[in-house]
Amino acid sequence: MSTTTLPPCPHFELPAVTKEPLDYTDVIVVDFANHTDPARRPQLARELSAALHESGYCFLVNHGLDAAQVQRTFDVADIPFSGASDAEKLQFEMRSAAGSYKGYKIRGAWEVTGGQRENCEMYNITTDFAPESHPPSIHPYLPELAQFSAFFHKEMAHEIMRLLALDLQVPEDTLVDMHQYGEQGESYTRLMKYYPRATDEAEALAANLWLSGHTDVGSLTILLSQPISGLQFHCRDNKWRRATASSSSRAGTTPRTTTVWSRPRRTSGRHLERLGVGYFLRPDNATRLDVLPSAVLQAHGTISSFDGTSMDWRDERVRLRGIQILNGSRIPRTVPIVEAGPPPAPPVRMVQVGA
Repeated sequence: MSTTTLPPCPHFELPAVTKEPLDYTDVIVVDFANHTDPARRPQLARELSAALHESGYCFLVNHGLDAAQVQRTFDVADIPFSGASDAEKLQFEMRSAAGSYKGYKIRGAWEVTGGQRENCEMYNITTDFAPESHPPSIHPYLPELAQFSAFFHKEMAHEIMRLLALDLQVPEDTLVDMHQYGEQGESYTRLMKYYPRATDEAEALAANLWLSGHTDVGSLTILLSQPISGLQFHCRDNKWRRATASSSSRAGTTPRTTTVWSRPRRTSGRHLERLGVGYFLRPDNATRLDVLPSAVLQAHGTISSFDGTSMDWRDERVRLRGIQILNGSRIPRTVPIVEAGPPPAPPVRMVQVGA
């Protein structure tokens, strides 16, 4: 990413590294260095596919961003929350009941547990970077946000898709062609800010959950890693474990991996605001969600359980989530895109990456 002269921006202090011994899940580290080397790509494709298939999660290192660029991204990510008024946030609120995540998710929209609601704000930015689509406080930083978006879509997500295609034994750009950069797929950058609850009693009622367990909607989710260990994964043995922090990494999950945000146990970290930055890749709207013509998938007996397009799937998921926001009710988990008999099939299009 370019480091040309940038507009001034307040510094956001990230929480310190978690030092308390906790129950961590083993995370596979995938080294992205020299990922364009033809001699290295087959092995890297196998490593990446195995990581996302077996555990649904990986740390990606040597991905092209240095520490200064990561910190600058977090600094800019705080502007939509600290620099916009409540009235502006409502003006640009997302219309989830209509099937769109674009814009702000207001704090307290979703219940976590015990009658308590999450205390998280989100700002979702598609590839529409026109000033009139954003609050005035964000306007000076739109070029950076556009650059961030393009980098993670084209330089990282597309490269991951090419490697997965290589392992699935289909043409290299098969998955890339289904995930073009632009409004036709509503891929988006997500900025998230988590606020501590007012009292320890309120935290206890919410079981220290800052965001309930969930699966994402799209194909790939890329999140900037943070020093603090707040993200938990629902592992194969039915236990929740934390992901280890890595200052230079990204992490990945398959769609069936369920994640949850929790409050840190360390006393000094309990009352800190936490910031998250991610990119959510989605297939083009017209893409039909069907099994790829892959010999690997055919050998595993993979079948499709959804008849429709990416837009059909996405809008229904988001619409149901919007209904839950409106009436406070709970909704059942929707069926997965891909089902397979034993052994489980590698991920097809629905590959998520998250930290």
